[in-house]
Amino acid sequence: MGVATLAYGQTPIKLPKPIADNWVYLPPLDFKLNGIEGNDSVNFVKTCQKINTDAFYIYNKEVTNQEYFEFVNEIKNPTMLPDTNSWITDFELSYNEPMRKYYFSHPKYADYPVVGISQNQALVFCQWLQDKINKALAESGKYTDHVCFVSLPTDKQWESAFYYSYFKVKDSSWKAAWVIKDRLLKTKEKYNLNFGVDLTKEGAELNYYSIDGGMYPVRVNKYKPTKHGIYNLMGNVAEWTLSPAYNFTDSSKVYYDKGLKRVVTFTSCNGKEVYDTAKSYVYCNNPYNLKPIYKKDGFFAVKGGSWCHSTFYLQPEVSLYCKPIEQHSYIGFRPVMTLVKKKN
Repeated sequence: MGVATLAYGQTPIKLPKPIADNWVYLPPLDFKLNGIEGNDSVNFVKTCQKINTDAFYIYNKEVTNQEYFEFVNEIKNPTMLPDTNSWITDFELSYNEPMRKYYFSHPKYADYPVVGISQNQALVFCQWLQDKINKALAESGKYTDHVCFVSLPTDKQWESAFYYSYFKVKDSSWKAAWVIKDRLLKTKEKYNLNFGVDLTKEGAELNYYSIDGGMYPVRVNKYKPTKHGIYNLMGNVAEWTLSPAYNFTDSSKVYYDKGLKRVVTFTSCNGKEVYDTAKSYVYCNNPYNLKPIYKKDGFFAVKGGSWCHSTFYLQPEVSLYCKPIEQHSYIGFRPVMTLVKKKN
């Protein structure tokens, strides 16, 4: 059971049950991220950046179909239903009709992450969950002077959760890409997470969809959690954040090498060239398609990669970029929470 450093200088408290069951406490963190390895058409290598976050709680798993079904039934609002047709529209050349028909409604998938959810829908769920928790606090008898706030994480909070979960102190100068590939993907040839196909720069397939035990999303607890009890920050389903899209890199430093047939960028961390490692090279290798995304474009960052994304998208600084109304079969969410003491 975690504790939180409360606002207004209050003493930390333990979360009451059953609230504590699904939340992991993250202490205040101050660390450095060292850029990304590779790029796609919107994620260019960023400069080294320092991250500083206050204490907060994060949901220990992706929100499940069962949890979201309870939410929809309770509020009785059909506009909050997932877009099950996203299984078809996302992959027009694949036969995903069974997933469209059964994934959200069949009891078999109750403990699988909900997908087909827009950022707007996820925020309504967070408000509903906040109300439920605050009601439990008010009825607890012990925590009536406390109130919680539930929302989606910012990109920095999500990156903090990744750092807290997977890095060690001695890793502080390493790139996440190295840690992911050499320590986290698999242990003794057994895969530890659910991700998509990876290709070499020559186009050879390194991994196929089901090699890691998941052709589609898998149960939220199929793989072992981190040492702090957090499941699937990488892979399975990508996760909405509150943060708008950004790009700190000067796109004039991105160019197309016709000899290598690769997009090449420079990282200011160590000055060496970093080559594109994205799944699909047809789009990325056209220099006219390299268009940086900025806050004004109305896109939001989606983190962690999914069952259909390459290892490039598992890196904590890499984002998918989606409009808040978009619904996809590979995007879900997990809330974050802060707990504060009411002012007298």
